[in-house]
Amino acid sequence: MANLIRSSKPASEWTQHDLMAYHIQVVEEDELAFFGLEEHHLPPPEIADNFINFINAAAARAAGQQLGQSISRLFHQMGRAMVGNEAAVDNFSRSLFESTAYDNPTPQEVNIEVQYDLRFFVSGGIRSARPNLAIVNNGFIRIVQENKSLKRRNSDPEPQMIAQAIAAFRYNNLRREEPLPHETILGITMVGTTPTFYQIRVTTELLDAVSYGQFPDEETRVRVYTPAVGLAHGMLLLDNRSSILFELCSI
Repeated sequence: MANLIRSSKPASEWTQHDLMAYHIQVVEEDELAFFGLEEHHLPPPEIADNFINFINAAAARAAGQQLGQSISRLFHQMGRAMVGNEAAVDNFSRSLFESTAYDNPTPQEVNIEVQYDLRFFVSGGIRSARPNLAIVNNGFIRIVQENKSLKRRNSDPEPQMIAQAIAAFRYNNLRREEPLPHETILGITMVGTTPTFYQIRVTTELLDAVSYGQFPDEETRVRVYTPAVGLAHGMLLLDNRSSILFELCSI
């Protein structure tokens, strides 16, 4: 692995080759091991009452439910994300985060940023890393998300998202008076309406190795949990939607 070619490239061009070149191993875990919870956190009441219990907005209204604008938009964008392009997945993902209270300014300042422009050094050159979504908590990036449409389901978002997490660690440390030696950045890849969850423990050793194009001695183990819902249906099915929302509220 130490002899693998390491080229200077943006996060959007990273592949599984780059993960091997920087000694990064992705390790699959089950739900309990990944989240460390036997019970999920509950989503906000409007999500629990409407979005989880009805297949679409028409079914909710037929049952006499009064839907707010945000939930109506979420239903609409979910359908668009299953058939549209990457921008449709971006829109749905943002609405999903907003509906699960990630965009609430209290008690902490949490913002959802789209196409957040990050920079990091890769093999001696400064390169871009631009996650489709970034959850910024009190000025520090907590979650990065890379999206793909179902039309591009064969395009692997995992290496790109991991590269974005490395860039997020650099960004966070530049904002600190005392940089941290390591930090766990949460990651999500969303293909259509099907997410995969990651925990990426980024160290200064890994950041330096990527910066100088070197093979680090220490292996980086990225933890991943893949919900067993399938890309074809994603969150369209109520059982899938319920489990994914509970998992999203648990990260």
